Amino acid sequence: MKALLINPNSDLKVTEDLKNIVDRYETKYVDLDVIGTVNTPKLIITKEDIEDTYDELAKIIKEQEDTYDIFIIACHLDPNLKELRKITEKIVLGICEVSVLFAKMLGKSFSIIGASKDTVNMKHELVKSYGADDSLDRVSYIEKTKDSLKDNLYDAADKIEFNNKSDSIILGCAGFSHLDGYLEKSLQRDVIDGVALSILLSDTYARYKELK
Repeated sequence: MKALLINPNSDLKVTEDLKNIVDRYETKYVDLDVIGTVNTPKLIITKEDIEDTYDELAKIIKEQEDTYDIFIIACHLDPNLKELRKITEKIVLGICEVSVLFAKMLGKSFSIIGASKDTVNMKHELVKSYGADDSLDRVSYIEKTKDSLKDNLYDAADKIEFNNKSDSIILGCAGFSHLDGYLEKSLQRDVIDGVALSILLSDTYARYKELK
């Protein structure tokens, strides 16, 4: 079985980081490739940005659906997820939906840390659409007051811990994915990354199909 992880923004560094994450998890039952996009926004933070990703994402999926069984959209706003599922019979995963439903299945309350204040309302809407708003404590975001992403992410998580005491924290941006282990060790609390979960879910699904 084959899966294609798609970075729906045009940031080359994020695409390279996603390739490193895929290599880190060494899937055994699914062959997983990573591709970036070119004619999309470098940052996806508005509904207009989401709309601007559709054409290229749809084109990739339609051109590659004979090659891949699973497509993973690696943006925590799940851009055009419902619309993309309508154009293919293949599996299309969104990292927000995967991470939110995973946290809910664990019976855990959760908070989300996004990359921008501008995405807070959209994340609330997504969580509600996935039927998980009863488990959501807070949607927060990083404030870029320090030089390193790691420090800014820790500060945002620390505020959540002080104010909400959530059982788990969901990383609300694919660009945060490499920091899940660091943050979990620092906070001594579950930190959930939708990119990693989507990779592992794809591998588990492929294994399950083989075992039948």
